Amino acid sequence: MDEQWGGAEEQGRQALAFTHIPPHHIQAVSENLDSSKNPGQHGNADVLGAGAAQDGEQKTRDQPFWDSLNTNVKNLRAVISGHDDGNEWCAREPTQDVIFCFDKHSGYGGYTRDGWGHGVRQVLLTIEGDNVDVESWIWV
Repeated sequence: MDEQWGGAEEQGRQALAFTHIPPHHIQAVSENLDSSKNPGQHGNADVLGAGAAQDGEQKTRDQPFWDSLNTNVKNLRAVISGHDDGNEWCAREPTQDVIFCFDKHSGYGGYTRDGWGHGVRQVLLTIEGDNVDVESWIWV
């Protein structure tokens, strides 16, 4: 693609990544959330690493994915994940300086708990010259 369109840096392209299962690396981020800086529902009822698809015993299995994503996707601004529907927060991941966000329980079916509600994550990228601003919120 770079041969046809030029490199990501040259074209000013920005990237968002979407995953269903959040990488285990985010568990450490979730343990240090500040509700005034990271508003949204925090998963006390939906603890990361507790689901069968996100085996808490295999914490390093997806580290190569996380490292590759942050190394090979140029201008990565945010990673957005679902799966753990009791979470809807965003936080800056400190080692890669990328924003990580959870979606919200957007559809019907699957699992839910009282108080979770439904909604969707909106993302706005504002690009002015070399400045890139990422804003995100839950729309219900």
